[in-house]
Amino acid sequence: MVQALKESHPGVKVLYVSGHPDDTLSRHSVLDPNVNFLQKPFSPDRLADKVHAVLHGEVLAGNRAA
Repeated sequence: MVQALKESHPGVKVLYVSGHPDDTLSRHSVLDPNVNFLQKPFSPDRLADKVHAVLHGEVLAGNRAA
């Protein structure tokens, strides 16, 4: 779905959220190392910070590329 969206809207920003352990997703090559990703559980403040970072192209410490 994201790939199709990116084809029609190349500048779209995407944030993946998952409750699966990060190492499980990486081990199965589900996520590209440069993908915007937020691991559950997270606080509302953490979500807001991550969304802001993704929208502004910032990288937050301790996370995949923002």
